[in-house]
Amino acid sequence: MGPTVPGAMGWDIRPVWALWVALLLGHPCVVAKESGISGTGDSVERACQVFCHGPLLEAVQLSGLFNDSKTFPDMPLLVDPEVALAAFAAENPQGDAALEAFLGKYFGAEGEDIVAAEPVDWTPDPPVLASISNQTLRSFFRSLHGIWPSLVRRTSDAVHQHPQRHSLLWREHSVVVPGGRFRESYYWDSYWIVRGLLLSGMHSTAQGVVLNLLDDVKRFGMVPNGGRCYYTNRSQPPFLALMVLDVTRGSGNLTFAREALPHLESEYEWWLRHRHVSVTQDGAAHVLARFDSSATAPRPESYAEDLATVEQAKVDGVGDDGLYAEIAAGAETGWDFSSRWMCGGPRDKRAGDYPLSSLCTRAIIPVDLNAVLYRVELALAWLYVAVDKKKEDSAELGILRRMDERDLADVLTPELHSRGHYFVDQARKRKAAVHAVLWDEVAGHWRDYVLHSSASRRYRNSTTVPTSSLAANPVSNWAAPLWAGLAHSLSAEQQRRVVASLKAAELVQVGGALTTNEPSGQQWDSPNAWAPLQFMLALGLQDGLGAHHHEAQDLGRNLMSAWLDSNLVGFQEYQSMYEKYDAMAPGEYGGGGEYVPQSGFGWTNGVALEFIMRVSSL
Repeated sequence: MGPTVPGAMGWDIRPVWALWVALLLGHPCVVAKESGISGTGDSVERACQVFCHGPLLEAVQLSGLFNDSKTFPDMPLLVDPEVALAAFAAENPQGDAALEAFLGKYFGAEGEDIVAAEPVDWTPDPPVLASISNQTLRSFFRSLHGIWPSLVRRTSDAVHQHPQRHSLLWREHSVVVPGGRFRESYYWDSYWIVRGLLLSGMHSTAQGVVLNLLDDVKRFGMVPNGGRCYYTNRSQPPFLALMVLDVTRGSGNLTFAREALPHLESEYEWWLRHRHVSVTQDGAAHVLARFDSSATAPRPESYAEDLATVEQAKVDGVGDDGLYAEIAAGAETGWDFSSRWMCGGPRDKRAGDYPLSSLCTRAIIPVDLNAVLYRVELALAWLYVAVDKKKEDSAELGILRRMDERDLADVLTPELHSRGHYFVDQARKRKAAVHAVLWDEVAGHWRDYVLHSSASRRYRNSTTVPTSSLAANPVSNWAAPLWAGLAHSLSAEQQRRVVASLKAAELVQVGGALTTNEPSGQQWDSPNAWAPLQFMLALGLQDGLGAHHHEAQDLGRNLMSAWLDSNLVGFQEYQSMYEKYDAMAPGEYGGGGEYVPQSGFGWTNGVALEFIMRVSSL
């Protein structure tokens, strides 16, 4: 029996007011409870009149004045949005020169409203350096640690005084940006940034990063993709609970965890309400997460690119029904973009031509999203166990060093908080669902799952979408479930086959693990390798199968060494760290996608610091 998706077939039974609200939701930042994004405040909605939709945004983005579509939405207004829009209507600037003059009159330079900030807890030689015996690794750690001050920012006072004039969201605490064109905070990047900051002894900065994200939950009910108003109609993989856990471990401050828990629950409920579907497999119903969006317009920060994709879809005869939503959902995955989200395969296999018009992101149940949520559910259970103890001594904090579901039985006694029991139950249900729906017994690993009835709306007018229509082997099929601990419940033979299938996929190369084995030209495909995936795969191989799996241990250790070698070679050559690397050419940065390669780079630095510490201890 095929999967069932609520609302995929049949009548829409939402109340009339909700259907009216849905008409508004196509524009980023025009938000309401129906999308799961609420309480944004008047200033965000006012800013979005200029930065998210409307004639001024369209005119600028289609003019070609800027090489990067992100430039204009990042330019602060010098007047209120209503004044600028009235002036635009009255002056009606025609031609590039007139439009450029108009922008010079009413807008500041892009990014000038987020300014450099000095981290209060950075020191040249963090204490952890003394534990690194290898001189090369110690020197590399010091160099990476030295990059943090260049990535720390604060929002300018102007954002606080006139928030309606800025796409930038006000932050009470300093932020750590990825780098390059990414001049604001980003959700899932922050997880690896926070881990790196903690290794660098920058506990106050790390806690501030997390507090900003908790403020987002208070305001929006979720954490937006990034720290600008045009990102508030989508999220990214939900790592916030894991960040709270890491900061609590590092600081020993259970009060911080206790105060964060209500907001972590709010975010978790948002994902349950707005990003989960029911899938029927072998007669049993399972609830699993997917990425989604209700967008009906281009992303403001990629306006021209999205418009071109939709126009190409019409030319290809694929149809553009729901394509803007598929694009926005693809951005919510963090993998924007990848052949992983494209149904039907390439137009030309030899050329690796994967058109974005074939995106079917919302029709896919991703392995990694559900692995992350399994880990989130365990983290919430552990946090409730810790705060229920009502003591902040080393013994109680010690339980937060453990993340294994199997250990919870030792500490989750009946008298402890009912929410701890609830999240253990949620984790076990998700693990069962992942095994029932996403585990491929024949292949010996997990796979993304396609919701046929949902995908058929856009999939070349077909009635079904075979799973094989997706990229065959994204590394997330192994990395995320191993890292999350989902392999612990597999049999010894199944665990052996997980390692064997990974080796057979030939994803692990001399410069790291490929994202997929598809050379599509998209940035989350071959030959690119990304730090978060190296982290998940290496730690999953090291910790996710047990110390007795020597082959997995060796693979994980070798992957960490290969990735560090590539990072170090590139750093010595270019004096920079990059967001992605070429797995086939150690030290070379990756390419593809919608923008030129970016340096900095927050999560790459965080993962490298962690790998240095792990390799040093082996």
